[in-house]
Amino acid sequence: MKLYRNGTPLYIIDGYNVIFNPKFKDRGGDIERARSALVRYVEDYASRKKVEFEIFWDGGAEVAGARKDGYRVREFFTKSGQSADERIIRRVERLENKRRAIIVTNDRRHIAGIVKYLGTRVMSVEEFLELVAPVRSNSFINEIEDDNTSEDEKRIADDLSVDEWLELFRRDKGD
Repeated sequence: MKLYRNGTPLYIIDGYNVIFNPKFKDRGGDIERARSALVRYVEDYASRKKVEFEIFWDGGAEVAGARKDGYRVREFFTKSGQSADERIIRRVERLENKRRAIIVTNDRRHIAGIVKYLGTRVMSVEEFLELVAPVRSNSFINEIEDDNTSEDEKRIADDLSVDEWLELFRRDKGD
């Protein structure tokens, strides 16, 4: 089975760039926990969408070459002396259809410029976190909630259908 099809969007993620971002809350001081959390979030997203993910981590002697293969999510750890940025650039260079790749990074000076030149798109870490964040969880990204809203009101708002929301907006406009 060929895992990577030419038409399927492929997100290539600079892993530490994501988990060290202030909007990524699921760190808890434990780097392994943060890596696992990111993998869980992208696996969940991939299970709902026709997308694939490759997460690149700066490695070292303890994880050199280690890799976890999933159905639509793969992890790669660099060898000692090699950066994830270098591996990501090499990966993009080898892609048959570079336009399907979306590189997730906030490293605008180095990696983003190179991969854009190669013909791929770049997505900021913040945009990516908003895309893959669990719908009803605030443990993944910082969410601002109105402190005056009760839990019952929040639950009711979550349960409204699209038609009910449209009716509420029409009522507010006086239609």
